[in-house]
Amino acid sequence: MPIKAKFFLIILLLIGIFFRFSNLDHKVYGFDESYTLLRTTGYTEQEIEQTILNDRRLDTISDLKKFHNITNHKSVIDIFKSLAKEEPHFPPLYFLSLRYWVNCFGNSVTSIRSFSALLSVLTLPSIYWLSMELFSSSWISWLATGLLAVSPFHVLYAQEARPYSLWILLIILASASLIRALRIYNRVNWAIYTLLNILSLYTYLYGLLTIFAHTLYILLYKKFSSKKIIKFYILSSISSLLIFSIWPIFVLLNRPSSKHVEGFFNNSATRFHLLNRWATNFTRIFVDFGGYKNELNELLLVLPFIILIILLIGFAIYFVYRYAPRKVWLFIGSLIGVQVVFLMLPDLILGRWRFSGETRYLIPSYLAVELAVAFLLSQKLINKSPRSIIPKIWKCVTVFLISMGIYSCIVINEADTWWNKAVGQTYLEVADLVNQSNNPLIISDAPFPNGVIVLADLVNPQTQFLLIKTEQKFLTLPEKFNEIFLYNPSQSLITTLKQQDNIKLQALTTSQENILFKLQSNR
Repeated sequence: MPIKAKFFLIILLLIGIFFRFSNLDHKVYGFDESYTLLRTTGYTEQEIEQTILNDRRLDTISDLKKFHNITNHKSVIDIFKSLAKEEPHFPPLYFLSLRYWVNCFGNSVTSIRSFSALLSVLTLPSIYWLSMELFSSSWISWLATGLLAVSPFHVLYAQEARPYSLWILLIILASASLIRALRIYNRVNWAIYTLLNILSLYTYLYGLLTIFAHTLYILLYKKFSSKKIIKFYILSSISSLLIFSIWPIFVLLNRPSSKHVEGFFNNSATRFHLLNRWATNFTRIFVDFGGYKNELNELLLVLPFIILIILLIGFAIYFVYRYAPRKVWLFIGSLIGVQVVFLMLPDLILGRWRFSGETRYLIPSYLAVELAVAFLLSQKLINKSPRSIIPKIWKCVTVFLISMGIYSCIVINEADTWWNKAVGQTYLEVADLVNQSNNPLIISDAPFPNGVIVLADLVNPQTQFLLIKTEQKFLTLPEKFNEIFLYNPSQSLITTLKQQDNIKLQALTTSQENILFKLQSNR
């Protein structure tokens, strides 16, 4: 590998590390991140409702934020119970690890997000190891590491206080350890692979799909030609699944909340919308312009980039199949194929986007795509064809891809929020409106009160809250406040207030995620 190229890729690594830790406290907490804080403390939303809704008194910001602070009243077991009841698709490994991290480094925004950033930095040497095991080429491995370093998708989730950075790390490590175990099959290598699979399963339920992909890879690659390898793999998989089975049993014993589980499936999408989401999400591996709306000018701006990136990805996958060793294209194809069959096709057939429309659910496919693109670029850059124009063209493609990744990271770094925190922008808008008032009161019967705590982080300290039950039939407005706001009210509460002659509602926002009314008394 040329010294200049290696130096350039080392610079990319440093840039990627910088962006992972830069401005960690700049972006507002997303709605999902607020649940990370809640789970880490061991509280449930049901406890928020029981504590706050039942006392029927005004609450200060400190009253609400106590549910995001670790106390001695809540133990590690409470983290298990909180997740089992309200987010059973998230096993406890990440949240337990984050709790110990917070105990050591504090619960500031920077501290909490830096845990994910550190995990994301560890993916860089890990992807190098996986690439070396898969391709046996330092050139491809360095290129894959460089692409991942400045990938806007990976930088974005490196600054997200959610389990995805840990899951990405464990997918890469488990995949690398599997290929190593196939190359040097002994008990130690298979034990390492088994341990990493268990950790992956206890990080995210979708880790099951990675095991399915590895199983498909083993069956296609070895075709039962080595009974010893098949035996080791079966023992490893059974051991992983048996140890993981403790979690679903624990979930069933704790009776998960139907409110949280049902919401996961309540969505629909046209096939065009779904295809658009897929194309956009895969493009974001390399270039990210944020969450663009369906406005003609924005679509015309981003559409050429989406088309170019999708064509590049498609050609890279074809190139791997056509020219890469069998073990390479089978591995990459297995990672992508399993997600297509289990996530993308069901959504396409049923007309919904829940399983594959969310960017984070297709992470194994993104890693496979990055490996495929790294292989394609490496082969084209070292092409010894007499037509010297070909390597130059692919150098331009490589520089373009890396430049767009860095540009995306710069824009993301400076933004207050981004598409993965889409609701976060509406929190800022609501907070700005409330903060224009002196001595305000916010009333809410939001079905997920944890979201109210996110808003409490953004409003002025003197703001007070009144959380009420949805079934409340009459509301008396306190008189000591200059302005009273109604935040994310249920339709039932809106109907109740409209029936009261002494109250007038004035809509202040148009967002469907965060709705704000101003309440005025007609007396």
